[in-house]
Amino acid sequence: MIKNDKNDNELVADGSSNQFSCVCGKFYTQKSNLCRHKKKCNKVQNDVEEMVEQMSDKELIMYLLKENKEFKELILDQSNKMMELASKPTSIINNNNSNNNSNNNNKQFNLQVFLNEKCKNAMNMSDFLDTIKIEDEDFENIGKLGYIQGISNIFIKGLKDLDETVRPMHCNDIKRETLYIKDNDVWDKDDNKHKIRNAIALIAHKNFKYIPVWQEANPSSFDVTTKKNDLYMKIANQVTTAITPDDDNGINKIIRNVANKVIIDKENYA
Repeated sequence: MIKNDKNDNELVADGSSNQFSCVCGKFYTQKSNLCRHKKKCNKVQNDVEEMVEQMSDKELIMYLLKENKEFKELILDQSNKMMELASKPTSIINNNNSNNNSNNNNKQFNLQVFLNEKCKNAMNMSDFLDTIKIEDEDFENIGKLGYIQGISNIFIKGLKDLDETVRPMHCNDIKRETLYIKDNDVWDKDDNKHKIRNAIALIAHKNFKYIPVWQEANPSSFDVTTKKNDLYMKIANQVTTAITPDDDNGINKIIRNVANKVIIDKENYA
């Protein structure tokens, strides 16, 4: 703070908690508040005017330089405080982002934990297949949609009726169609797709066995002049000629359709 030896009424800074004091007797804790007060204080204005009148040109120049320096220091101090305040939200955001990124990086999906803990109450595949019941709509869709889509829909409908953690199968990698199937109370990777192929064959067999059930419920299907007969012929054609258990192309399409519906949401279980 400026101290003019020629005038004891100059603004001073004391060592108390109210650091900055005015010659009028008022005290301030911040220099910026004191500066605003000086502009309005009659005592300061009168003393400064009297002091300036008594100064030589050289002294006046020195005084103005000191005032200018003090003003610059005040502006710099205020600018630093503003920059500090402006940087705080960014720092907080950056810190939060860093923490979130760290948390996200630390949260990794664990397949074994998912299967053996999250899905410990899942059904065995054999029990699941026992629950599948063919209905008229399922059977008729074979003729309307084709064998591959029809069988896929029967399989998928059964899975959708179950909570995700209760399902007997999950796909860990859709690109490679990596499937994990539970049977005999154990989760195993279906490396050669043997288990899923057996499941598809069993559903296809259930569908085939439904033919007489459907015919009995739809006697007009025996009449070649009816639409029911047309539908029956389409179904029979699909069931008997579309694919066989050894038809890799058709079976693989069904596997792909089913796998797409049981992909593990790894982010949800990370």
